Amino acid sequence: MVASYDERRHLTDGAFFDEHGEKLYRVALSYDDEGHTTRREVSGLDGKDGFASKRQILDEKGNVIEGAYFDKGGKPVLSKDGYARWTATYDEPGNQIKTTYLDAEGNPVPSKDGYERPKRGSRTKRKGATVSSWTGVRRHVMRNAEP
Repeated sequence: MVASYDERRHLTDGAFFDEHGEKLYRVALSYDDEGHTTRREVSGLDGKDGFASKRQILDEKGNVIEGAYFDKGGKPVLSKDGYARWTATYDEPGNQIKTTYLDAEGNPVPSKDGYERPKRGSRTKRKGATVSSWTGVRRHVMRNAEP
């Protein structure tokens, strides 16, 4: 990995390579004045999942409130799950309570994995749900900056 850091020693840019020195992907991070991550981007992906880059926006508590997928030209593109962008809403304790899936033009679309959990402890799956909401915690995160 080749990395760049800001004056507070936060990782701002990282390029990951395979054992032959070929670039695999790039990660870029942005921070607010308190040092909290506000934006994560991964680019240079192989497109197997339907996109070349993805972006996540985080709120002040570190919750991912938006995710989006882009083609090599930077235009919104549908992921293999059928949406180009999603937004999430959290309650005060940080539980994700609503997710909305959007197409490349910003219109609500069904998600193949749409769930609704109307009451704590019960779960029903709605095939083709446009908006998913539940009471439990579900976070969309990039683990170890892997694509």
